[in-house]
Amino acid sequence: MDQTTKTPRGKAQLASHPRKPRVVWVIARAVAQHGKERQLRSLLRRMVAPTHAEQGCLIYDLYESEWPGKFYFYELWASRRDLHRHATSSHFQRMLQALPEFAVDSLEVTFLNKLNL
Repeated sequence: MDQTTKTPRGKAQLASHPRKPRVVWVIARAVAQHGKERQLRSLLRRMVAPTHAEQGCLIYDLYESEWPGKFYFYELWASRRDLHRHATSSHFQRMLQALPEFAVDSLEVTFLNKLNL
């Protein structure tokens, strides 16, 4: 049962409880330069295995759109701390350094809020 406390105006409110960490949903997109689709695909594929081994990685899947050269990572992380650890990992940093050679722009990262909770 939830505990309640009284506010100064006498209205009940739920007592604060430590929150469990919220999962983090991410979609990241990379678009290949013309003629560099194969190289970018290879670079991004090399991210999957080491990332799956990371602490807090719940989902890390790579997709290519029906239009060749548009790649998407669909990710689920146990916490923001785990995602930050991923973003500072050596394999992620190597990928970021190599990306300009094959991609039109930098990696576009979008954080998602799940609405059907």
